[in-house]
Amino acid sequence: MKKLTEKRPSAKAIAIILAVFVFLAGLTVSLGSYYGANIGRVAGEDDLAKPLELKEEYRQKFNQAFQNYLILEAAAVALDDDFLTKTISIKQNLLVLKVPGELKDGHLQAVIALTEIEDGIKSKNLDLVLPNMYKLREIINNF
Repeated sequence: MKKLTEKRPSAKAIAIILAVFVFLAGLTVSLGSYYGANIGRVAGEDDLAKPLELKEEYRQKFNQAFQNYLILEAAAVALDDDFLTKTISIKQNLLVLKVPGELKDGHLQAVIALTEIEDGIKSKNLDLVLPNMYKLREIINNF
């Protein structure tokens, strides 16, 4: 009688299959814990998304940025290099602020007005500077 020999997988193959299984199980568990901790969060969202606190913080920093900026309106002061430096500095300070959704339009208008003032000072064009200074004053008063 012939005895059929059984074919068994080698120990090496079993070890490789077991290692792949352990790796995939670990990957699944780690991804599950990551996505489980971040479920319901929007990409880019951070803990500062408390609307009332963000709005108040923005208003405070906005008003602080413009403190002592539009006190004098003399044409000589408006075309001064110090005024240009202040304008650029304020614009940069506004661009780094986190802006609440309902204040984005006013924020954008203020940045555009500051850019126009900056361009007017560089080109020594009072017709560009003065109207935007008045517009900026109106924006600041509405905040």
